[in-house]
Amino acid sequence: MSVEHAKKLRVSILKKHTSIHPSKSLDLSQKPNVNKISRHHSLPKQSLVPIHYITHEIKEGYPTRHTIHACRSTNRLFEVNQIQSTDGTNIKGPLKCLRKNSLAITIVSRQQSKEWKQSHSVTSSTIQATIESSSLNKVESTTTTTTICGSSCLNQSWIDSSGVIAFWQFENSFEDSTNVYNGTSSSQAPTFVQGYVGQAASFNASLKTSIYTSFIPLNNISFTVDAWIKQNAEPNPTDYSIVGLCPSSTTDNCLHINIRSKKYYFAFYSDDLQSVTTASLNRWTHVAFVFYASTRKQMIYINGVLDQSRTASGVLKASLSNFTIGTNLRIRTPNNSFQGYIDQLSINGRVKSSCEILEIATLSGHFKFDVASPLSDSGPNSITSIASNYLIISGHKNQAISFSGASTSYYQVSNVASFGTTNQSFSISFWIQPQILSGTIVHLSASSQGTGSECFPLLGFASNGSLIAQVLTKNNTIVAVTGPI
Repeated sequence: MSVEHAKKLRVSILKKHTSIHPSKSLDLSQKPNVNKISRHHSLPKQSLVPIHYITHEIKEGYPTRHTIHACRSTNRLFEVNQIQSTDGTNIKGPLKCLRKNSLAITIVSRQQSKEWKQSHSVTSSTIQATIESSSLNKVESTTTTTTICGSSCLNQSWIDSSGVIAFWQFENSFEDSTNVYNGTSSSQAPTFVQGYVGQAASFNASLKTSIYTSFIPLNNISFTVDAWIKQNAEPNPTDYSIVGLCPSSTTDNCLHINIRSKKYYFAFYSDDLQSVTTASLNRWTHVAFVFYASTRKQMIYINGVLDQSRTASGVLKASLSNFTIGTNLRIRTPNNSFQGYIDQLSINGRVKSSCEILEIATLSGHFKFDVASPLSDSGPNSITSIASNYLIISGHKNQAISFSGASTSYYQVSNVASFGTTNQSFSISFWIQPQILSGTIVHLSASSQGTGSECFPLLGFASNGSLIAQVLTKNNTIVAVTGPI
């Protein structure tokens, strides 16, 4: 149920300014008074961003959110003036510089009171920021700040195969890769279609297609459920179940992970979390639902980014019930069946880190070309590949792949779904040592033969040796840029 909570916004104007590095966070979570900042607490003196003022967003029953704002100046901070505003309407002056391309670094503080005590993590990002204030704010759970990959997620792989309870790849079967929780279909079985990786299970809400397994023990433990999903229609009144474990319609006895009224839902029954982001139709989306038992924290990640979190009143207690995929035994029956595709459904008996979830959601493939398995994908999707007329030689790091320049010399990967998604950002990075500044470096095609209407060189050399990058627009026109830029 939605509850109206009054929101207050207090602004601390800084008399003098300190600086912090934009890729780092200024950890104030252990400080009882966030206004007492000294030079000792600032971060390295490289590419510094100056702090100008701090806003404090206060909601009854929720942790205060402190946001440090930077407006491109220098000097130090030792003192602050405070402006108290009960409704957020008297802060236009202090926020002027925020509208001038300012930066924001968000700190979620530690708060204690007689009624509750809870720790909160620190998040940071250097993003363009705006502030909107109102006297009342409609909330359904603790709000969070969107945080994209920080420096802590870089320069290493985060893929971790530990803690796997079950993993369904849906490669023309409902088998679990651990061979423990193999699925059994409903009378109307899901079919198989081209998925995000290989094949995916296709569910039809009108036919009530679903998959059942034996009981999966998620009660009283930390766990992560994540998958690639693609909802393709909305025939039901409200609900589209992704997975469920629901022996009883009582508090904390019914896991239901679903799409409800166009929002992602992570619920234990009357102990529920709803996403901020609206679910997309006809688009592959990575979703992850994380529960940390020791803190009772529920989290929803969408495409690798934390979308929403809250502290549950209890842990999941559900036991002695079938685990369901594409339906739920008790919630909004009978019109709760999923409509669309589910792929790479994973159940882990641990908390996947934010960096690991980000990598699963955004890394399509990682090809090292090292001797042990030179053609293998080291990324989360184990993309299949073939190669012809190549050598493995000493590279920039360990080994590299070498091509002869002949048309029969190539390395090819297949089923990279992210390249087949309209209006999808992407990047390709690699080390290259060309012997001749000509030819195609990366070629993209919808056909395994390298032909067809959607077929063009994505990256290559021009006749003068310059790099050229190209993309194909939805109007079937090629837009190119010549580098380096």
